[in-house]
Amino acid sequence: MKLIKYSILLFIGLFFLSCSKDNPVDNNQTFANYLPVTVGSYWIYDTYTLDSNSQRTSLVPQIDSTIVTGTIVKLGYEGSIFTSYTIDSGRVSTGTDVFYRSDSSKIWVYTNIITNMLPPQMPIQINEQWMLLANPNDDDWKIMEQNFENLQILPGTSFNGNHTVWGSKVGPSTVQIGTKQFQTIKYLMKITFSGTMTTIGGDIPINFTRNTYLYFAEDIGLIKMFMEPLKFSIFTFSMNLPGEDRTLTKFFIH
Repeated sequence: MKLIKYSILLFIGLFFLSCSKDNPVDNNQTFANYLPVTVGSYWIYDTYTLDSNSQRTSLVPQIDSTIVTGTIVKLGYEGSIFTSYTIDSGRVSTGTDVFYRSDSSKIWVYTNIITNMLPPQMPIQINEQWMLLANPNDDDWKIMEQNFENLQILPGTSFNGNHTVWGSKVGPSTVQIGTKQFQTIKYLMKITFSGTMTTIGGDIPINFTRNTYLYFAEDIGLIKMFMEPLKFSIFTFSMNLPGEDRTLTKFFIH
């Protein structure tokens, strides 16, 4: 039972964290003021883990930084490379690349934002694609969708279901950081999983929804990200996926 418990936690955790860890990018004049993509531009954030009541679990934040390091062509489109690092307890993580591009007035992110987080032992194949992350001309849209059939996690345990990420524009929002106020555009990402876990004891329904809010300020970029914690129960045990509160502290735009 413990093996099944941790397998579920890892599987669900990967997907509910996958679409909220990096910053959207834009490569044209329409969105240039909301996230510059000049190589060398960078953003530094204080990131706090949140408990099931959305309270910070520590007084000391993790430091996350993202820098624009170049361009890349994927599936016929040119995007920008954003490389992210983390400083936690004095240790610096290896840089992780995520690709972004803009198409007219829309912002897209490549699926390597998900695959970068999957450990080699997880047999999950994500279809490579550019995912629509922000669309100022629409109220609601689908960011990505993928079905999973007979995904083997442990011998005798598999998942079947649908993983979908929805996007929506909430609208203008004022964000307070220290003594300063920033006027932002607020977006919502709603991440869902609906399906079953099949074991030797039968099928178990699994359905989850998680919200992440992103705030973008003109001439700066991503000011704030808030990912809600998620708590759920299966049989006799409960699982808690922590939330995250990320706030910009320093930035430099070339």
